[in-house]
Amino acid sequence: MRQIAISRSVGSLPLLPYTSMVANCLLWLLYGLAKQDIRIWGTNAFGLCCATLYCIVHMQYSPRLPPTVRNGYIMTLGGIAFVYLSPLDHATVFGNTAVLFSVLMFGSPLAALQTVLKTKSARSIPLPFTLATLLNCILWSIVGWMDMKDANIYLPNLLGLAFGIAQVVLKLMYKDGKRAGMEDKIDLIA
Repeated sequence: MRQIAISRSVGSLPLLPYTSMVANCLLWLLYGLAKQDIRIWGTNAFGLCCATLYCIVHMQYSPRLPPTVRNGYIMTLGGIAFVYLSPLDHATVFGNTAVLFSVLMFGSPLAALQTVLKTKSARSIPLPFTLATLLNCILWSIVGWMDMKDANIYLPNLLGLAFGIAQVVLKLMYKDGKRAGMEDKIDLIA
């Protein structure tokens, strides 16, 4: 986010990892509240604040904001209201939905896979996000399995760990690539 603010451009960084982080943290916060577990809701309340800030910075410097972002927020809030007003088990619904969103969030940087393979540059994979994903997934997998014994916690984090490793492998294979440097020079000339 610091680099985006300095360069006043999002470059090739997609918004999807950050919007999915907002939805993910919100769902885990609701799951933690439903289970009355401060370890889950407390951590995700902090994560939700950070993710919201990331989205604001990204959207501020993004040339065009897809309307699906706004529609996604409206649908998410509508879904939350529906669950709270229904007789459904809140922990089950929010837990299952949070698992789905976790998989989307952890895999979202791989949305740049086509760009990475085409340009032979992993520049569009945000390394800080990837490293944070790896650390997060390792810790939540251990706590979810060993302490909480909660498959909603450890299963998506084990999958997120696999996605994070795939992203690191792409970063190591392609780094910033030769073509990426040429594209920057072409952009400067144009």
